[in-house]
Amino acid sequence: MRSLASIQRIDNLYSIQGADRIEVAQILGWECVVKKGEFKVGDKCIFFEVDSVLPNKPEFEFMAEKKYRVRTIKLRKQISQGLVIPLSYIKYADLSIYNIGYDVTSLLGVVKYDPEIRRYSGTGTKLGFKRTKGKFPYFIPKTDEERIQSSPHFLRKYKDELFYISSKLDGCSGTFYVKNKKYGICSRNLELMHDEDLSKLERFKRYIYSFFSKSFRKALDIDRKSVYSKVSRQFKIREKLLSLNRNIAIQGELIGPSIQGNKYVLNSLDFRVFNIYHIDKQKFCSYNELIYITTQLELNTVPILKINESLDNYDIPKLVELSKGKSILNPKIMREGVVFRTMKESDSRISFKVINPEFLLKYEGEEDKYMEDQVCNLIDNKKDNNND
Repeated sequence: MRSLASIQRIDNLYSIQGADRIEVAQILGWECVVKKGEFKVGDKCIFFEVDSVLPNKPEFEFMAEKKYRVRTIKLRKQISQGLVIPLSYIKYADLSIYNIGYDVTSLLGVVKYDPEIRRYSGTGTKLGFKRTKGKFPYFIPKTDEERIQSSPHFLRKYKDELFYISSKLDGCSGTFYVKNKKYGICSRNLELMHDEDLSKLERFKRYIYSFFSKSFRKALDIDRKSVYSKVSRQFKIREKLLSLNRNIAIQGELIGPSIQGNKYVLNSLDFRVFNIYHIDKQKFCSYNELIYITTQLELNTVPILKINESLDNYDIPKLVELSKGKSILNPKIMREGVVFRTMKESDSRISFKVINPEFLLKYEGEEDKYMEDQVCNLIDNKKDNNND
């Protein structure tokens, strides 16, 4: 599980041109804006990653206007990715006893921003109809990749590996699998209901209810409305996977109309494969096998930028620079980033992603004078409140 909040060290501090109140703290591979003079190099701190959602508690009231979500922001032309506060800010727990890297996500009540959970949870449940079958299957790894800025040790750990580099696409990830001749469809975190999961009686009930309410139609029309089911039908994924006669999962990005604003300006839905997983062997396939199977299934992969690439020539700044550029799918659009995956077959995920910070600023971030004030004032306000 991704560590959203953890005990980290201030590795370095840099000044910001023209800024008297703030400076840049380097933590792992991230650069975050902090109050000038609040930290020294080597100090422990609490680091919250982008897309952390802080709990609605008095100590995090300064994030209320942002709905408690940590985003990529720009302050005085400096990109800031993450939130950094001193250990002493949290009064109900002695965080100083924990070592560097200790995960305090659960302790502080931090969760990951995930619009998918809200979109699917509860839909249609008043009538006993569900759009999900349950949690993501335990026998398939989820699609979430580690960000290299959070794990810079990967550059040392995998220095002897060869990777292929692909463009990261901004859509929604999907997993389609066959296990013991049963077909399944999954979003990033959930296994979804689809037409084959419904009995004839269930289909008839949904059909009858759909006449009475537009909201019911939206909740009950599982197969017709879901982009996952549309992609499954459009690319005949069920039939193609069954033809392989093995327990296998393919994972890829769904892009096109109605998905993330259709940034690539596509006229129809598309599906681009980035992983193939052998369920029985519990292994990710090699690059060569990925190309062979996708060709056999007549499916496209995500855009491949390089193959047989070593990490010897890269550090964090060079990787971030590599993440920038234009999308192969639409040269008018900047790409979201890049993903490194090992060339060889592996039983564990040997991969990481590098997100283009310019992409995050354009689509998710903001120039935020409000947060500069909050970064500078939150500690002083906390002290005042304690004195009261």
